[in-house]
Amino acid sequence: MLTAFLLTTASIEALAVIDLHWTVGTRGIHGVEWTAIIVLCALILSTAVWLLVGIRSRVVAMLGVALLCGLTLWFDAMEIQTVYGAWLAVAATATAVPLVLRGGGQFALYRRGWKRLA
Repeated sequence: MLTAFLLTTASIEALAVIDLHWTVGTRGIHGVEWTAIIVLCALILSTAVWLLVGIRSRVVAMLGVALLCGLTLWFDAMEIQTVYGAWLAVAATATAVPLVLRGGGQFALYRRGWKRLA
């Protein structure tokens, strides 16, 4: 739950930051980059929803943290400062570690593993 909350918060903060920079106009950054950031935020939000529902929590937690770290690094490369960007990435990573180690989620595509299907 907490990981999903942190992913959602970071994604919404990123959307607010790019809205501010899009309105003000920042150093000639193109609309394609802003569109890509919006798509990345949508992916992060979808992983947060999957975590709330409990679908393949181990894989989804790793995916959400990887996407959030990528978004944080992207903002750092564009020299755009967010309020809590790096702290949210660290906190999401810390709360995702128990999920990754223990697993979780009652819904799985195939419980016995994919190797037995072939």
